[in-house]
Amino acid sequence: VRLAQGEIDQARRSLDALITEATRPSLFRFPRIFRARLALASGDLAAVERWVAAKALSGEDGPQIRLEQEALIVARMHIQQNEAAAAIQQLESWLASARENGRTRSLIEINILLALAHAALGKRAQAAEALIQALALAQPEGFRRIFMDEGRNFAMLLQDTIPEIKDQRLAAYARSLLYTA
Repeated sequence: VRLAQGEIDQARRSLDALITEATRPSLFRFPRIFRARLALASGDLAAVERWVAAKALSGEDGPQIRLEQEALIVARMHIQQNEAAAAIQQLESWLASARENGRTRSLIEINILLALAHAALGKRAQAAEALIQALALAQPEGFRRIFMDEGRNFAMLLQDTIPEIKDQRLAAYARSLLYTA
């Protein structure tokens, strides 16, 4: 919530407090993932690169959902580093896994990132297709936060894509996301 409100420093302090209070190492992982996401949101790519390097050195395995969240952070980093093709390659394998395992929220987030990556490469049609797929998955359940957390580039992509949405209810949902942000 703090991230969505633009309070990145407060969000970082809250996560640091969670990490400090955690009594088991397994409890450190998700706050650290979110700390890396905060670093991305604030443009601190060096902090994210350090997190990626530390994660790689640890050689840890873990639950599929945690590994997926870590991979999505790396994909976001690739997009910000103008390495969108690498992000797409990584995201496509996670998309298949999310689809096979029925993880709707993951499907939505991965499609959002695919849309951003395709847009970064100037592939407008693929970006719109991925974004419309994310909206179609999200609309029945009324997902909002997942879109609001994606920032200005996403909002611009959404605005550009709305005229291409043929389903009027889906287009209304997309417009409502713009007004919420």
